[in-house]
Amino acid sequence: MTLFTEENLGKVLIDCLKRNKDFDEIISMVKNNSQGDIFLIGGAVSRTLASELYGRGQKSQDFDFVVDKVNNDLDIPKGWKVSYHKFGNPTFKKDGIEIDIFPLSDHEYIKKNKLKPTIMNFLAGVPFSIQALAYDIKRGKLIGEDGIESLRIRKFEVHNIESAKEVAKRKGISIDERMMQKAKSMDFGIIPFIDNINWN
Repeated sequence: MTLFTEENLGKVLIDCLKRNKDFDEIISMVKNNSQGDIFLIGGAVSRTLASELYGRGQKSQDFDFVVDKVNNDLDIPKGWKVSYHKFGNPTFKKDGIEIDIFPLSDHEYIKKNKLKPTIMNFLAGVPFSIQALAYDIKRGKLIGEDGIESLRIRKFEVHNIESAKEVAKRKGISIDERMMQKAKSMDFGIIPFIDNINWN
């Protein structure tokens, strides 16, 4: 049986996350401040799995969640501070831990392309393959075959050209340079896109 399946890696991920003494409180806080489905995304998924699988790379203390809806009135537990992004979505902070919660409908790719706010449309719009991973909190399931393949081969690859061009343009560098920056922090390689775009 291969390790690199949604089911097996989902177990690896949640077992690791539950070793964090704050994880149950984090999940409770997200549930209390949102409605509908809850998905953990970003480095808390990809970096945690890479660290567990290969013993390299730093585990993330930042937890990014996408949800169906963020509550208007927030329940802020004792000891946590909250600030807001420019679109009004909350960030909770305590003792070096940072939690972002935002609705799927606010995701740039979904809004720009007028797509239904689903987790699959969210994953379709991430720039790089390793980012195409999400953990469904309510169903206890890892989602993202492309992200899993990226973990298996330990390489970054362009996943959505439109989004990859946008993140590279913001940094004023090529797509491959941006991929290299991200991949190096996880001790991964890249599958070159070979863009020679000059943003200047």
